[in-house]
Amino acid sequence: MYCRFCGTKTPDNVKFCPECGASLAPAPSAAPEESAPAVPAAPEIPVSPAPAPYSAELSDPVGGIAAPQRGMKWFKFIIYFQLWASMLVNLAAAAKYFTGAYYEGNAGMVYDFFPALQPLDIVMGVFCLALAVYAVVVQRALAKFRAKGPMMYYLTYIVSTAGTALYLLIGSIILGQSAFTAEVAGSIIGSIVMLFVNIPYFNNRKHLFVNP
Repeated sequence: MYCRFCGTKTPDNVKFCPECGASLAPAPSAAPEESAPAVPAAPEIPVSPAPAPYSAELSDPVGGIAAPQRGMKWFKFIIYFQLWASMLVNLAAAAKYFTGAYYEGNAGMVYDFFPALQPLDIVMGVFCLALAVYAVVVQRALAKFRAKGPMMYYLTYIVSTAGTALYLLIGSIILGQSAFTAEVAGSIIGSIVMLFVNIPYFNNRKHLFVNP
């Protein structure tokens, strides 16, 4: 046989290699590995998908309660047209009050007969300028969904109607006759109606107006 360490040929009955001195005893065989007992796999538990979160438009940001979806066409009309148109109308009205253009070229004569009308018209012109500026402020508040935006919008109707009514009342006293006309009365009634139409409209969408 041959030494398994140095490869020298040795007699069969020799226990040690005459060349390197290594033991020639047969190497112990490796014990067979015991296989670990199989562990049954745990059954899979089905996991239900997490519910989708409510969208900002459909949920109540305070209570987390879903709110019905509401149309926003009227809101877009308000912020993209009505309030800008209101600004332009009030600017034009202010110019007419300042120049007396409402009297169709007879401002000088009217003011001669009723001198108290001129300061009243100037005050009304300043009032219309303030309404024009306020319309822009309200537009920005609504467009940014500020919590106070709807109330500011209601005030445009309230203040405008009250200012017009007060102007006509004082004008009637100065003239000694009623300055209220059917057209003016219709405009005032229309403003009141629009106020009561818009209050429930914005109340149904108050979950959207949460910004400070």
